[in-house]
Amino acid sequence: MEWLARLYARRIVNINVNILLAGALAIGFMYGVMFYVHRWEIDAQIARKTQVDVKYVNMALSFVLDLVADLAVYYLLHWYANHAPSRYGKLIHPEYADLSFMQDATKVQIERIVLAPILYAVAMGMQYKMLEDGYRPPVAASISFAAGILLSRTLHTVWMIYDQRKRRRRMELIAGAGAAPPADPGTRGPAQ
Repeated sequence: MEWLARLYARRIVNINVNILLAGALAIGFMYGVMFYVHRWEIDAQIARKTQVDVKYVNMALSFVLDLVADLAVYYLLHWYANHAPSRYGKLIHPEYADLSFMQDATKVQIERIVLAPILYAVAMGMQYKMLEDGYRPPVAASISFAAGILLSRTLHTVWMIYDQRKRRRRMELIAGAGAAPPADPGTRGPAQ
């Protein structure tokens, strides 16, 4: 069990696990709500009142449900993985120790926001196509959001690896500058 905790302590691992878990739980929540929205014909009622195609009502509802549930679960999991005290010590990497919980979690969320157009283009485009092909709204929403999450996780992992290496190099430069050897008294300094 300790090896699992050590693996989860790796920032890239816990961020991806947390986002995937938050996404899966959000999809589950969204599926449950969308099931009853469709079953009780709430989506059809909204579509009639707003004179909007029911597909767009379902897409809008699934977007809002996914967003709210995902953010709530992610912030909780990120706090647990990177900022909550534990018997294994704080799990946050030293490269990110200068960030508070809110700064750290929000930094990850900003990166996700930058990638969100890709996630939602895949999720909404695929969902639209699946609804056109006759899939039930909760099934179409769940499958399409899972595909969007998978693609955005891959892209975000590459981004996080780059960021972690850049931060590590900066720390090494700072540590190297602070531990510079004293100047040799036999060498001449700049011309006076």
